Amino acid sequence: MSKLYEEYKWSELVNDEVRKYRGSIREGSLLDEFLELAKEKKEKDPTVYIIDRSLLKEIVGCALTDGYKIQDQQARLEYCVNEHYSELPADIKDILKSISEDGIPQEKIYLDKILQMDSKSLEDFIDLYTQNIGTGYTFWSPSKTRIVIIRDDLFSGSDPLLKTIIHEYVHSTGKDSSHISPMTYPMINDIIEKHIKPHDPRYKEYDYKKIKYLMLNLETTTELSAIYILQDSDLIEPIINRKEFLEKKLYQINQLKEKTGISKIPREDKILAYLIGHFIFEQKDKNDDIREISKKTNKIIEDVLRSYIKDVKNKSEKENRS
Repeated sequence: MSKLYEEYKWSELVNDEVRKYRGSIREGSLLDEFLELAKEKKEKDPTVYIIDRSLLKEIVGCALTDGYKIQDQQARLEYCVNEHYSELPADIKDILKSISEDGIPQEKIYLDKILQMDSKSLEDFIDLYTQNIGTGYTFWSPSKTRIVIIRDDLFSGSDPLLKTIIHEYVHSTGKDSSHISPMTYPMINDIIEKHIKPHDPRYKEYDYKKIKYLMLNLETTTELSAIYILQDSDLIEPIINRKEFLEKKLYQINQLKEKTGISKIPREDKILAYLIGHFIFEQKDKNDDIREISKKTNKIIEDVLRSYIKDVKNKSEKENRS
């Protein structure tokens, strides 16, 4: 990416990406309705920023080396963003500062080792923790929602962009956390317990009963929502691409963990949460139990998101009349 970042409107980017797949958006589908909503209300058409992961690597590297003398993490990140990207707009710099936090390890044992690392070990360490920064982020406010996509080298082989911007759009509605997840997580947990944990060693320590996994359950339901939205318009290839991207990302992280001797980074659990959604999507035609749960979760997703669209339109009509 030659520019430091790219800026789009969500609706514009969705349409561009659908054309790349030579697909079409089924009239009356959820995706069609969301695009119609974006056309009618500008606050429902978020700005999407695409930022290259290499920018974040510069900031993380600075925060763990040059900026390490600054004790306060926020001040350190601000220093590093200004040091490397002073020319960027304040809004973008705030975003960079916010998401770069995920690239700073919280474990004191690792932070203490940094000063003793040789240049190669330090480079691998910075690479690994830059990978702890996610691929998509949503910054929400009532008047201005921004979606941030972190592009990296894996996009060229298995481009997850369309699926990711739809995933983040679902987050922006707030309905995944307030309605969809609470209504679906017992069924999803049942699948994890019966069909995933006994067969996939990656989920050995994935304990959905712990508090921290409630947020991961939310990511599974949001991933399922985005899968359903694409499936609803017969756009299957973007779903496959996203799954391939996630598997490759896990492999990339594992390679870096081997180099650094670090056993785990937080992002791995989030990727596993996404992959649960893809497991359900793939197995629904092979397993009766999963098929029934998939039907129920899809019905919940459909009903909740249709209700959201209807509520936004009704509110808009009232505002226009007043």
